[in-house]
Amino acid sequence: MKSCSNGGCGQDNPQSLDNFYKNSATKDGLVSMCKVCVKEKQHEYRKRPEAKLKAKLRKQGPAYKRYEKDIGTDLRRGLLTRTVNY
Repeated sequence: MKSCSNGGCGQDNPQSLDNFYKNSATKDGLVSMCKVCVKEKQHEYRKRPEAKLKAKLRKQGPAYKRYEKDIGTDLRRGLLTRTVNY
């Protein structure tokens, strides 16, 4: 049995291990959030405009890699700020 790390999780705690995705990098081999919470987070992320732009640019191949490099350079120089809220 394991509990979801997301504080607003509506699932009953503790949950069975079938409700968690696998992650070999962690000590117990499971993701800290339950599958329902992970799907909600992914859905929220995909609705954001920068995520849509990133997905569109990814389809362009090498042009996307140049864009990523330019964004990273601009972030380091302080010309851009990240708008990611976790």
